[in-house]
Amino acid sequence: MVNTPVQVCVRTRPTAFFAQDVIVLDESKKTIDIKNKGRINAKQNSVNYLETKREDYSFKFDKTLHNVSQDSVFNECAADITQAFLEGYNGTVMAYGQTGSGKTYTMIGAPNNYKNRGLIPRVIQQVFADMSNYPEKSFTLRVSYMEIYNEQLFDLLSDISDAQLEKANSDNYEDNMVIMEDNKGNIMVRGLKCHIVNSEEEALSMLFEGETNRAICEHQLNKASTRSHCIFTLYLEARSRVESEGQVVLSKLNLVDLAGSERVSKTHSSGLVLTEAKYINKSLSFLEQVVIALGNPSREHIPYRQSKLTYFLKDSLGGNCKTLMIANIWGEEQHLEETVSTLKFATRMMRVSNEATINVHMNPDALIKKYEKEIKELKQELSMHDQLRGINQANYDPYTEEQKIELRREIRSYVNGEIDELEIKNIRRIKEIFSQFKLMLKEAASLSEQESITNASTAREKQQTAPPSNFAGKIHEEKIYDENGVGEVENKAGFGVGEAKPNAEFQKRTKRSAVPVSARDNEKSMNVSMSQNSLLETDRPKKIKMSRNDAFEEYKRTEGKALHENIKENSQTLKDKKSLFRIITQRLNDTKAEIDDFKSKIEKKQIENAHMGDDIVDEEELRWFQVIKEKKEVYKQVFEERKMLKSEMDYIEKALENLRQTLIANFQTFYDDNYQDPAEEQKPPLSSRSSRKEVEEEGKEDVLDEGEKFEKLWYNKLQQEDPESLNYYMAYKKAGKAKKVTNRKF
Repeated sequence: MVNTPVQVCVRTRPTAFFAQDVIVLDESKKTIDIKNKGRINAKQNSVNYLETKREDYSFKFDKTLHNVSQDSVFNECAADITQAFLEGYNGTVMAYGQTGSGKTYTMIGAPNNYKNRGLIPRVIQQVFADMSNYPEKSFTLRVSYMEIYNEQLFDLLSDISDAQLEKANSDNYEDNMVIMEDNKGNIMVRGLKCHIVNSEEEALSMLFEGETNRAICEHQLNKASTRSHCIFTLYLEARSRVESEGQVVLSKLNLVDLAGSERVSKTHSSGLVLTEAKYINKSLSFLEQVVIALGNPSREHIPYRQSKLTYFLKDSLGGNCKTLMIANIWGEEQHLEETVSTLKFATRMMRVSNEATINVHMNPDALIKKYEKEIKELKQELSMHDQLRGINQANYDPYTEEQKIELRREIRSYVNGEIDELEIKNIRRIKEIFSQFKLMLKEAASLSEQESITNASTAREKQQTAPPSNFAGKIHEEKIYDENGVGEVENKAGFGVGEAKPNAEFQKRTKRSAVPVSARDNEKSMNVSMSQNSLLETDRPKKIKMSRNDAFEEYKRTEGKALHENIKENSQTLKDKKSLFRIITQRLNDTKAEIDDFKSKIEKKQIENAHMGDDIVDEEELRWFQVIKEKKEVYKQVFEERKMLKSEMDYIEKALENLRQTLIANFQTFYDDNYQDPAEEQKPPLSSRSSRKEVEEEGKEDVLDEGEKFEKLWYNKLQQEDPESLNYYMAYKKAGKAKKVTNRKF
């Protein structure tokens, strides 16, 4: 176990107003210098400069990334940790910085742009690519996506209702998810669902689905500010396909997008946004306290439990993990104070050391084999010791049933005084003697208790009903029966043969009755079976020779008529709704064009008024503003109508697909029972491909609309030009079609 310090990389947000005179980066030396000379009395001149007695700062980090691409960030920061994750090490990559510095862009990227995708999509792609390079191993990959919003835990991959969010904003809310620690010190979250993913597209779909559920709002420094800490975690389980190796390697990789620290004086937040800012700054302050405590060797207590973020990151900070932090800075003069604060925190993070080891667990089956081998070797060693001591017949295997019976006989003989002593050979025999003594005592106690109960009940019955003196003799002589009885209970049998009804009559035994009951039953069943077989062979109608296409047409007119009519009705409904969908889309586009037209008129009018020096809004311009407002309302209504219609179309399409599959399955059974394909004698039987094709063509006579044509062209083009990005875009489209389950309002 080797101590490895947390790696820190600094990434600058690209900007045209980078403060080159104040922030000096040297990528070769990996240093960042802050030149604050002459700006001590900053408050008198500008709020953009530092208010500190110290003039200059000098920082040195593991890597400095200035104006670099997303691909370079992955290669420099996350590639090594991803490889270590596949080898069995735990890993963590976290992005830290002020609001608007590019943390979410670094971790997630631009979802609709494959080239600008972030670290998490690239890590997912790399993991699946590397897993295919190890055919001798079997991998199981799980993912989870957790959000810490206002110090409450949410699973971004499960349904989150508005009621849950209202509870989260109240003081008496209780988490269903709880951060826990096992006996080995591993951190886990009870209630957090881990989903198995079998492909890159599935994992990306989970990521994009979780992204739609994140809490986001807008303020002056960031139009899409994330209001929570989000952790996307990969869990990998690797097993060897070789049976002799029983090792199971377990590892996890936390990809953390921290919420940005913000100054309320700059964001001018209020209401719920202000409350969120307080929680964010508070949790980041606790994170810094933990980092400071870990960097001080004399500190005995580390305050992990001050916040849920620090408790969850306990493994990542000072635990069994390889951790890397990306410090994002916004290198403009107005953000200089936040930049220095971020760099100071990054410097403290470099003092934290982790102890990373490969997480190897033994397979239970392999452990059993290992223990069996050890037991065999120990028995051989004992046998050698016994031979050296002159003991030739020592046996250390467990007693068999025959040996136990024989030992019990010896014990009874010893108890009855038939033998003077029991032979003691080894510890194994002593233990078995004590065990048999214990069983014999229990049996004796049980028999004594049963005899006491029997004697007491017999005495009580004699007292209640005293029979005549010759009653016992009559029982043996006359065999008195109950009026409904048909037999008597045999001794030690435990049951009688049953009871007959009062009006039951005796049936005369025939010659056939001489055969035992079981034989009669078998004979009867054989006769019935033979008669049935002969009936099937003689009376079963022969199958009619008919092709599948003709039989399918016949089936649609007879047994499958109801299903066929249902498919036709749904197909016609879908066709009508597609036509209506095209009309609504055209109406939506026309409304948007009208809004843009009025906006351009207003812009021209404003330009003309500016040239004339007249800033007053006239009646015509005011009327245009009113028209735009009305058109926007119409646009919203039409958009909602289009959205509802699209969901109805999706539902009908799914219903149609289910009906088609049902029709095909029912037809296959119908055809196999009644018809025979003439072509089956010449060639092997084929699947119902033609009938399936015909069914699938039911209701698809309508041509593709413009949107469907565009999607088809887009898919073909992407498959030819950039096939690697296909999984990414398909996952993004699926997430876009998924319903957004959160509804946070700001």
